[in-house]
Amino acid sequence: MNKLLYIAEGEIEKRFIRFLIDKNFIRPGKFAKFNLLQDVLKDTSSILTNKVDKIFCILDMDIATKDFLNNLVKNISKLKTISKSKICLLIQNKNFEDELRYILQCSDLGKYFGLKYNTVSDVKRFLADKVNYDKHISAEILKGYCNRSQNFQQELLSNNIKLTKSEIGTSLDFVK
Repeated sequence: MNKLLYIAEGEIEKRFIRFLIDKNFIRPGKFAKFNLLQDVLKDTSSILTNKVDKIFCILDMDIATKDFLNNLVKNISKLKTISKSKICLLIQNKNFEDELRYILQCSDLGKYFGLKYNTVSDVKRFLADKVNYDKHISAEILKGYCNRSQNFQQELLSNNIKLTKSEIGTSLDFVK
């Protein structure tokens, strides 16, 4: 059985990944919470202790500065030491909430989920702690997740940062 590693920055993505695994939409794997843009992996990081067959990195692109993109390149280099195959970057156009609005084709997640309070922090708390995706996410809808990486590719080019096209994935790399 393939050993997979999913890396994303927060609890909201962790809950979403767990849902996708539980529903058998994606292959089971270990989840690591780490912001690959803002932080640089240390050689002693627990993420780097075990070899895996494939790594999926889910990235928010709402703050893609040159320094953050350079951190990403450093982190990919370190991750390559534990992965038997390519590192697959799944780019969230801005952040998870933006991707969710996109795949659910709605403009207001608070209204969509029927939240009593609809501030950004209320929506984030709901997505991290309470959301039940069963009625909302299907295998077909999931195909739209992380499929808008053109802005990310432009950001890389404008900062003279080179990643191979095979390192930038889509939900098709991700879904079973």
